[in-house]
Amino acid sequence: MIDTLSDPITPVLASGLQGVPIVALQHYIRQQQSGRLSCLDPKDHSVGWRVYFSGGQIHFAESIMGQADRLSYLLQDVLPNLDLSPVQANTTAYDLLYQQLEARRLSWSDLRHLVARITQEALIQLLAVPKANLLFEPSVNLDPLLCSSSFWSLVLPIEALIQQWTAIRPEVSSPFRRPFIQDWDQFVHQGRYLLGDVWGMQPLTDALNQNHCLYQLACQLHLNAQDLAAMLHPLVKSGALGMEPYQTCPLPRRPTVICIDSSKLTRHWVRRLLEPLGYEVITLQQTQHALLAIQRHCPNLVILDTQILDPDNYQFCRALRQMPGFQNTPILLLSPAERLIDRIWIRLSGATAYASKPFHPKTLQSLVIKLVSTSD
Repeated sequence: MIDTLSDPITPVLASGLQGVPIVALQHYIRQQQSGRLSCLDPKDHSVGWRVYFSGGQIHFAESIMGQADRLSYLLQDVLPNLDLSPVQANTTAYDLLYQQLEARRLSWSDLRHLVARITQEALIQLLAVPKANLLFEPSVNLDPLLCSSSFWSLVLPIEALIQQWTAIRPEVSSPFRRPFIQDWDQFVHQGRYLLGDVWGMQPLTDALNQNHCLYQLACQLHLNAQDLAAMLHPLVKSGALGMEPYQTCPLPRRPTVICIDSSKLTRHWVRRLLEPLGYEVITLQQTQHALLAIQRHCPNLVILDTQILDPDNYQFCRALRQMPGFQNTPILLLSPAERLIDRIWIRLSGATAYASKPFHPKTLQSLVIKLVSTSD
């Protein structure tokens, strides 16, 4: 099918020459050269794109990796029951489509339509990259040649989409990025305003907690991946959502502390005092959605403001204790005064410890270190 190089190209790309993908591609096409041009995303080196061409015509374009995730999204309408589990890193979308043609699961007209669709979607990503490491391989060709199109016949219909993705690339570099809720308060506040009429918050919240890339999310939510990226872009830009790379090297997990406090100043000082000690600090203003955040981040300690609690809301602590895996998670209650009622509620709610506000920095740090050590 494809005459591939024996060595993976990602290490070569990572140290390769830099250039502008659209300029390089047009150059090779004008020169009537044959081969494959590969581009590594400078914002996420686990993501890359490649395009095959010869005789001034483009034959196919695709992602270098993530074939199963991308094809599940692109083929869901035409081949919804296609088994993509055998797809490996060295299997291309081109191979897969040709296999479907040979098995008579695809007609020639469907095949040409899908080749054009997959190619144009990849070109949107490739041509939106302003500058990247590039690799041209003249010895790599497609066999058999299924489709041929001129550069402009493919690019002109998607020009507006290329411009749109170019605009959001600083925050959302590709559909392979994995969005996650970074600031729960901002997400709840802005998400209701921006997205409430689109899906409702709960389906989106559930989807974002699955560590899916945008292709997978779009498939799950039955949306266009680029439309989804554009809708989430304001949340990413504001810091409500974060974006993780498609593939990451596992790093040692830092102890995590979730602080739920109505005071912005308290949240600021908790973060400022604990982060230098090596803790990952996640702050929330309200208990709403806090249990979901705790499920996602599995904190070593929960710091809770008693000012946002009344006797009924102390059920939050009990609800946390009933969640599998969190029966022994330390809970530190903060109160603005030494009140007997708070000490009573500590015992009734199942909280671990109590501290008064304002707190001395060293006192809070020592207490957190002690409580986190009991959770290990």
